[in-house]
Amino acid sequence: MCEFKTIFDYVSFADRISSHFRFAKDVETEEFLSVVLATSSPRSAVLKKDEIVWRAQLGKHEPDPEPTVINNADGSVKVTFVCHPYSDDRMKPLPASAKEGRANPKGIPVLYVATNPETAMSEMRPSLVSTLSLAKLKICRELKIIDCTKDSSSRSPYSYSGLPLPSGNEREEVVWGSINDAFSQPVGESDSLAHYAPTQVLAEYFKKDGYDGIKYKSSYGRTGQNIAPFNLGDASICPGHTELKRVKSVNIEFTDWW
Repeated sequence: MCEFKTIFDYVSFADRISSHFRFAKDVETEEFLSVVLATSSPRSAVLKKDEIVWRAQLGKHEPDPEPTVINNADGSVKVTFVCHPYSDDRMKPLPASAKEGRANPKGIPVLYVATNPETAMSEMRPSLVSTLSLAKLKICRELKIIDCTKDSSSRSPYSYSGLPLPSGNEREEVVWGSINDAFSQPVGESDSLAHYAPTQVLAEYFKKDGYDGIKYKSSYGRTGQNIAPFNLGDASICPGHTELKRVKSVNIEFTDWW
């Protein structure tokens, strides 16, 4: 029977990929990836054609070179420089300049979107009064995705200290919960790009195994989820549905480390 050896299998895999073997994978890594793919079927899901998703980018186009005169209802006049959201082309990553991401190495773009606008904007980690361009997109075809959120409620492997270790299905759920957490975990600017490597390897194996993308929990917000279609053409921006947003407030919550 193909199953994970311990609840720390993902943790060990991530350490090997980040610190020891990146491209020439060792036997333990190959075995772990084989079990991941063998247990992926219960996490397989379908993203329907025409389903709506959202994508945000920090920033906006420069204001119009000429001011706009606005006649207010009270008879007063306001002169302002009108700003615009980014163009449709700018709202998708450029293949030649794609940066490192959770599901992609540099130069191989993935389209990061979210199931609601709040999550898409929060994933940008904007500061107060930041301006964002927000686009509404439509899925172009039925996509077979790996849904890591199905195990997002599983316990952390570190929470079993002093408790009997799980076996069988529970161990599988814990490891897949660790995978979901890894995709969800934000990587700061001060972190090494090696932090991305384990999830990039997993994404590549999912793609090779026939999946069209990944769904994973967002660390920002309670209801939204993130989706990363591997093909940029699998979602198109709805014409006339890109708008400017500004951050009004920021709420931060804290919890125990595990």
